[in-house]
Amino acid sequence: MRIVPRKRGWEKCAMTNTEIDTVREMLASSPRPAGLNERRSRLDALGTRYSLPADLRVEAADANGVAAEWTTTPEAEPSCAVLFLHGGGYVSGSLDSHRHMIGQAGREAQTRTLSLAYRLAPEHPFPAA
Repeated sequence: MRIVPRKRGWEKCAMTNTEIDTVREMLASSPRPAGLNERRSRLDALGTRYSLPADLRVEAADANGVAAEWTTTPEAEPSCAVLFLHGGGYVSGSLDSHRHMIGQAGREAQTRTLSLAYRLAPEHPFPAA
């Protein structure tokens, strides 16, 4: 059971067996490699399997010297924004790996999103991210 936002509050929504089976098949079709660079490439490839909705606008940005992206949908309130820092423990993840999810989060929140392409360890150890 998962909780999802709806226009009038939060509702419970069960993930169907078909949905979870699709996710399992996708992960099984691309086993997790041992090397960090290969893991990063795999994560990016998994993220780019999702096509972006036609109404999602993606704009490259510079956030004080850090590469970033704005995503916007027609419903987005222009005066609000969600700052999104992708997962991956500061070791993996990128704009490519999370773009579809970030766009959907902005759609659900009815706001723009700003996602940062921060530096990753071990090449850039803490606090360099």
